[in-house]
Amino acid sequence: MSKSTFRNACLLLFTFLGITMMGCSSDDDNLPTDGNTYKITVTASAVEERDFISFVVVGADLNQSNTVWKVNGEERTGETGVSFGKNEFTGTTKTYVIESIKPLRLVSIGTQLINYGNPLPYAIKIEKNGKTEIDVSSTLTGDGADFTKDYSF
Repeated sequence: MSKSTFRNACLLLFTFLGITMMGCSSDDDNLPTDGNTYKITVTASAVEERDFISFVVVGADLNQSNTVWKVNGEERTGETGVSFGKNEFTGTTKTYVIESIKPLRLVSIGTQLINYGNPLPYAIKIEKNGKTEIDVSSTLTGDGADFTKDYSF
């Protein structure tokens, strides 16, 4: 298992555990009775072998289903979380659209990009119920330039 794959798996596990533990609190009576729909669009172009890329998206619906996402139009059966590393952005696909297939109670999105070569352009857009909540785009330049951000809804 590569270092980046192991790191992505650990990040996904910790994010999922955090969401699971939040869902088991004693004040569940105060949780919303309906959820929100999400659309997350991530783009990383000009990714090189030395760069580090990690996008992790985890969600929980009101019924604790195991299938809550579709990626680029295809449903991800049995997945409450999806993750993308450098390898997903070095081929022909540079943009991924992650959409909830049902209303979600909780969503956690972890992002980290580290540039170790030529400039690394990226963009992250998060929509909640059709309204843009986050819209970030920039270019990492310089050896070790870093963008790390976690979003929770």
